[in-house]
Amino acid sequence: MSLTQVSTSDIVKQQYIFKLKAFPDLFNRLFFMLIVGLLFSLGGIGQQGLRGMITVDIYSADFIIIFTIIWTFIIAIQLTTKLYRNQIVPFVHNQITSFFSDMLFLLTASGIGAIFSLLSHFILLAIVRFLMNHKILLGAATNPSIGEILLGFIATIITIFTFSAIGYMFGMLVQRNKVFSFILPAIFIGGFLMLVITGNEFILNSMHKTFKFYFFETNFFLFALKFLITAGIFYSFTYLISRRMEVAR
Repeated sequence: MSLTQVSTSDIVKQQYIFKLKAFPDLFNRLFFMLIVGLLFSLGGIGQQGLRGMITVDIYSADFIIIFTIIWTFIIAIQLTTKLYRNQIVPFVHNQITSFFSDMLFLLTASGIGAIFSLLSHFILLAIVRFLMNHKILLGAATNPSIGEILLGFIATIITIFTFSAIGYMFGMLVQRNKVFSFILPAIFIGGFLMLVITGNEFILNSMHKTFKFYFFETNFFLFALKFLITAGIFYSFTYLISRRMEVAR
């Protein structure tokens, strides 16, 4: 019997630190996604005419954030793979401590992704202004206050973290039963193709309402609440899967 007792929080902390070190190419993947998102953003997201004489190109960091979300989504899935989890063997651990250390890691990754996404937005504006020689109309989007930057940063973290929860749940489902590795892609790819071919109005309206419910919320606290509750649901479901996997073993 060991005289040294290690608390659950200490185990979670050790695993969390180890996982930060276990992803040496974490930033390389992020920077690649940011560059891809930046290239997509250079085309603008639309045009707007002013008095029929001036055309204004609209630039946004939406593509940059989307590719950052894809980055965390992939990392979340990778965290659940057996190949990765075998690297945690040197630590005393179980499914629960692995779950909480994974969640902390994904929250950290979301914060890092949010920082570089917002910085990339200013890089986008610099490229548009100095390399593409476009004049920039000053406004809230180009000259935000400190408070707006802070709220934007928090909102971006919450959004990325929520999508990482979805990726983490998908990865855990696949580890629970390999059948899901075929079912989940078939549902999304097949559903998308059917939507494109048939143009089902009910599905399109449902998707539009869902998108509007989350992303058109003007009140920041309601926006944060919606995403955090959604992330909590996905993580709670994943936690239950983790417990069942531990019992099964």
